[in-house]
Amino acid sequence: PNPTITVQGAFTKGGNSSGVSQDHEDNFELQNYSTATAGKHTLRFGARLRSYRDANYSTAGANGTYLFNTIAEYQSNTPSQYTVTDIHNALARALLFDGSLFFEDDWKVNPNLSVGLGLRFEGQNRIRDHADWAPRVSLAWSPLHRGNATAKTVVRAGYGWFYNRFTVPNSFFSSAGA
Repeated sequence: PNPTITVQGAFTKGGNSSGVSQDHEDNFELQNYSTATAGKHTLRFGARLRSYRDANYSTAGANGTYLFNTIAEYQSNTPSQYTVTDIHNALARALLFDGSLFFEDDWKVNPNLSVGLGLRFEGQNRIRDHADWAPRVSLAWSPLHRGNATAKTVVRAGYGWFYNRFTVPNSFFSSAGA
């Protein structure tokens, strides 16, 4: 492609310095969550797998730009500035994958008190630590609960560890593979 020529205050001509730019993303997610009851226990368990692929291609600036401050500089073919982007590989790709397993037991201690215990295991590629354990605990109490009537007030408390997954800008880009 032809370089872009700019004469300040007069004209701009030549090739388009924007080049070719392409962005392609693929997102996949598979999850399965199940619930079972056994007496006073409600058991929840499941798994999630996610994949995110991002591929970018750009040749922006590869044709070069000549900048002339005046018409006289242009006529004498003496640009004040020349810029070009030297592209060795126009393709950048990243593949992120994460997965998790979880198990939770909600135990109805008595009609107005429930206790929950759970554990989640998570992992993600592109980080050194692939094993993140995340414990959870919860409490639900109905202070005014009477007999079989539905409670009108429930006080809930919980604690747990949660992880933020890395995104493509936070991960290592690679032009090979992925």
